Amino acid sequence: MNFWFSNNNEHPIVKSVRERSQYTPDYRNLSQQPRQLLFAYTYKATVLENSPSILSGWSFEKFLLWTNGKDIVPLPAVADGNRGIFESRKNFGGIQPKRIMGRVISLSSKKFVELDKQRENGVPFARQRIRVIVPYLEYTNEQNGGTYINNCESKVTILRAWMYVGVKPHWMTDIRNNRLSPIDTIEKEDKIGEYFKIK
Repeated sequence: MNFWFSNNNEHPIVKSVRERSQYTPDYRNLSQQPRQLLFAYTYKATVLENSPSILSGWSFEKFLLWTNGKDIVPLPAVADGNRGIFESRKNFGGIQPKRIMGRVISLSSKKFVELDKQRENGVPFARQRIRVIVPYLEYTNEQNGGTYINNCESKVTILRAWMYVGVKPHWMTDIRNNRLSPIDTIEKEDKIGEYFKIK
């Protein structure tokens, strides 16, 4: 009897392709570039432990941050079809939707596949493209007569990066039953306003 396709004796290559298709359905597009950017708001994932950050920044989009003590769940500020729940939770403890501070990390496609599996991409979390506000300093030199004047100006640019965002239908029951608590660790930056910073 041929056990090639049986679950107990599944060939490692077949198993790898099946798992990759389950959590990384966009692998073909993802693998077109050797590396891509990830916006990480928490660094608990083992895949990220030895991944150096390139830049720090803030999510352009605003989120409500929740936690169950294990996971940190960023949910879009307005949930389609569930506006009432999210609007009523906006003022929970005086918390409003805010940007999230995090870091931008360059990861290989292989690392994204590992992270997709770890975060169960498409089930509790979905990997989505977001805009990231990244601050930088621009240095210029100008000549005034016989002397050079060095100028330094603070600016921002917008990058696009992947981010793992909570899938609303998956977490709605936990929110309704108070199994998720809002995160209220808030800091402030003049040009950004108030934002969430996960310690």
